[in-house]
Amino acid sequence: MTGASPKSRLIAFALVFSTVIASVCAALALRSISRYGDIALFGVALAVGVAFCANLYRVFVWAIIHKRFAITYSYPLTALFFPIIAVISHIYDEPVSLVSWIGVGVIVVGVALMSVEAPAAGAAKADRS
Repeated sequence: MTGASPKSRLIAFALVFSTVIASVCAALALRSISRYGDIALFGVALAVGVAFCANLYRVFVWAIIHKRFAITYSYPLTALFFPIIAVISHIYDEPVSLVSWIGVGVIVVGVALMSVEAPAAGAAKADRS
């Protein structure tokens, strides 16, 4: 997205981040089934329904993302899922080791570095012409 406006970069980030949040919602919904094994059939159906809708949303949004933005910019942003899951794991009192937190830091730095200069969708084709 070299030369892309800040607004365009923000839109791309917002779209990708919304799919990351949808992934987190799906993971938490499915986690609730295993965490609360005694929930009624309605609870299981609700959790599976939430996970299904979140993933359906992701499919439609990724169709838009792939059409408008370079995958070299948009796809690395999905790695933000892992730091969010580490934080949620910590909130749920699950063990998150120092090595895991260091890994989270490496992921965040890597995403930031990959997002600095990325071409717009179709820019690589135009450059080769």
